[in-house]
Amino acid sequence: MAKPSVQTHFVLDAMAAERVKVAENWERALDSLENMNQRLGKFAKVQRQLVEQSEVAAQAAKQAAKERSVLSRQVEESGQLLARVQLESMAAETEKSRRSGSTSPSSRSSPPVQVRKGPQKGVQINPLPEMSFPKFDGANPRVWLDKCLDYFHIFKVSEAMWVQVASLHLEGIAARWFHVHRLKQRTGWNHFTRDVLNKFGADEYPKAMRRLMGLRQTGSLDEFVRAFEEARYMVSLHNPKMN
Repeated sequence: MAKPSVQTHFVLDAMAAERVKVAENWERALDSLENMNQRLGKFAKVQRQLVEQSEVAAQAAKQAAKERSVLSRQVEESGQLLARVQLESMAAETEKSRRSGSTSPSSRSSPPVQVRKGPQKGVQINPLPEMSFPKFDGANPRVWLDKCLDYFHIFKVSEAMWVQVASLHLEGIAARWFHVHRLKQRTGWNHFTRDVLNKFGADEYPKAMRRLMGLRQTGSLDEFVRAFEEARYMVSLHNPKMN
């Protein structure tokens, strides 16, 4: 029997090597398919989790919207109730003041006094009635200034005396500030209000906004509503256009 030639051995070796390569390629292809199937399985799992989380988030958003609607209605009702209480209180105070003013001789103001400043010049001063003037210690300057104006207008205090009258009712740091401020310059009411707001009210609006935005319910609903109303009023005091 004749032995295979060298060419035959070469061809057989080449075919064997090719079969090995084909087998290796198939093995790598199968591994790639298996890895792809595993990745597809993980992707499907993640997709299911995302769908479940989306459903949970949608339910939470729906519940939150419902709670906000209920809270908004309760806040509105509380605001209306508070307004009615304030109106009734103001009416009662007005009636009480009217009755006391008509029966008590001590509540009547004495005639205006003329204070001479020079020849043929004078400032008419209406003496202050027996009612406590609002005091100021540095807190809520806008509220205090509004109260001062109400007092001056109701009891017809001469505008020339506004700063002097208001300064007599400063306390604590406000009194010390005005003492130094008065040594530097004497100003009218407009400059006085500007300086008071610059000194004591520059950061009130940002503080009120931070308080309102950071408000969280930690106690009862009534406590939260009261805190919300107070924070909202403080913001509206500095920004009346805010709803």
